[in-house]
Amino acid sequence: ELTVDGTLEVRGTAMAPVVMRARSGVSAGTWYGVVISPVAASADLDHAQIRHARRALDSAASGTTTDVDDLLIDSCSETGLHVADGASTVSRVAITDCVIYGVYVYDGTPTLDGLFADDTRYGVFVRTPAAATIQNAVIRDQALYGVYVSMNSSSLDDTSVLQSTIYNSNIGVYLSASSGTTRDTVVRNSIVTDNSGYGARRASTSGRLEVTYSNVWGNGTNLSSTTGGTGNLSANPQYVNAPGGDLRVMSTSVTIDAGTASGAIPNDHAGVARPLDGNGFGGAQYDMGAYEYVLMAMCGNGVVEPPEVCDDGGLNGSYGACASDCSGAGPRCGDGVRNGPEDCDDANAIETDACLSDCSAASCGDGFVQAGVEMCDDGNASNTDACV
Repeated sequence: ELTVDGTLEVRGTAMAPVVMRARSGVSAGTWYGVVISPVAASADLDHAQIRHARRALDSAASGTTTDVDDLLIDSCSETGLHVADGASTVSRVAITDCVIYGVYVYDGTPTLDGLFADDTRYGVFVRTPAAATIQNAVIRDQALYGVYVSMNSSSLDDTSVLQSTIYNSNIGVYLSASSGTTRDTVVRNSIVTDNSGYGARRASTSGRLEVTYSNVWGNGTNLSSTTGGTGNLSANPQYVNAPGGDLRVMSTSVTIDAGTASGAIPNDHAGVARPLDGNGFGGAQYDMGAYEYVLMAMCGNGVVEPPEVCDDGGLNGSYGACASDCSGAGPRCGDGVRNGPEDCDDANAIETDACLSDCSAASCGDGFVQAGVEMCDDGNASNTDACV
């Protein structure tokens, strides 16, 4: 395992993520995983992958010590993400093929933003006394529960499922609450469909499972012992291709512009800004579910809308920004073309040739030994050491 007692900084890119795995072996549970200990100073994982672990990422750090953005967890023998403390926002984590839990919240009050979880037993399990905010999540194909919440009188806060899509499990959202529970489980602006047992179920007379402004349809039983009901629908959401993995909705879906602004999140699972006018009348309104429907993409408006890759508005086409047609990165260091402030651009990261990886020209004193030109380069101006 990799245990962090100090500082961990993992920074990959979309094209070149940092992959953490065992030195040998590709079976789930080949190694333990990454452990952020209670004494860790900071842990920052950006564009990374953790593969074939037992418990892929285990965070016991308090506060907002753990910072995760764009993490793939694949093939684990127990849990993808285990949260034992803290109130961090964990963004864009995709978890697939973990045997038991996608996310297990043991303690703390994390925010899970943009979560994707499929093919486990529990998509998200929230244990007493923990609480969680689950937003812009796609949770599908769980053997047992999409979201399982356990509550009692010591629960730290409400648990909320906001603007999420929960599809094809046994039970979509499940609350198990004991006597004395004062916190609520809230489902709002969400789509809960095609679960074989229940869409949303409270298992006892304690606690409160409130479902509002949500489309709950096509489940064995849609709602059981829930409260609320304001703004709810029960209709086919018209997914683009649910069996094929696409849980966006088509233009005729009743979920478009059917949500509420109360507690709404200003972006969706794919990063599209909310709200949009998805049906062409009534102005911009929030949709139900993880995806905001885009009626018409407009490159240059500063909003990333399918099929755009990026959109920096008026900066499109300028150096370091999005391309003018929103198809990807625009002029930049590494594209093989000299532009902007660059001295050169040879489209590689080799530091020993005439052009450095930051697109500046190689020179004496840059700290890199230029092949065939320099004998040494220690990056300083001292004439009393081994390199003058």
